[in-house]
Amino acid sequence: MKKLLLILNPIAGTKKAAKNLTEIVSLFNRAEYDVRVYVTSVQTDVTKAIKLFGKKVDLIVCCGGDGTMNETITAMTVNGLKTPIGYIPAGSTNDFASSLHLQTDVVKATKQIIDGVPKAYDIGKFNGQHFCYVASFGMFTKTSYNTPQNIKNAFGHVAY
Repeated sequence: MKKLLLILNPIAGTKKAAKNLTEIVSLFNRAEYDVRVYVTSVQTDVTKAIKLFGKKVDLIVCCGGDGTMNETITAMTVNGLKTPIGYIPAGSTNDFASSLHLQTDVVKATKQIIDGVPKAYDIGKFNGQHFCYVASFGMFTKTSYNTPQNIKNAFGHVAY
């Protein structure tokens, strides 16, 4: 049986991933994955989960917003892991997923990971920071991080 690390940010977006966790795990189980779920509670938990379990699994799936995805890629890069990554977009805007034409429905995204074919993706590094989608600078750099989660949930893109 293949081993999967599912990293879940339970407060991302409208919490739709947390609401569908049982179905997500069930789909991976039926695809013959032994799933270890790691639920984050602070920003550095993704890094901690990957450091603890990343070398012991065949697939890492992160479930959350663009920030969760970026932290996953950064942690994997820093730890020298080349394990395939699946992404279940569950954030308030899901810009990364939209740009790659990934499913934004969490159940459909799970099926897309199970049925999909891995593809290589470039990772950048700027000023010591890794990034997978956007590198920004200037006065609007911290806007997405400084916008309160409840405002992002209520207004989506408009919150920024």
